[in-house]
Amino acid sequence: MKVDLKTWKARLAPPAANAASPHGSALDYRPDIDGLRAVSIVAVVIYHAFPEFLRSGFVGVDVFFVISGYLIGGLISAELAAGTFRFTRY
Repeated sequence: MKVDLKTWKARLAPPAANAASPHGSALDYRPDIDGLRAVSIVAVVIYHAFPEFLRSGFVGVDVFFVISGYLIGGLISAELAAGTFRFTRY
């Protein structure tokens, strides 16, 4: 069985961004979301290192999961709209 590397890479490549979209690409970098992720991770680390200092640091895990759901949901939504969604990518 011969595998064509170009075809395989094309199947795995993310869909091209729609330049006509007023909201930008689903893969645009969002520094605000990145900052929230950093804050949530720091809260968890402080909670584990010094539990008496930050008693509710476990909330950082919840925030991290909500942000991850938001990002993954946006990617899935964009792929569904483009007709390129596949469960095997996730």
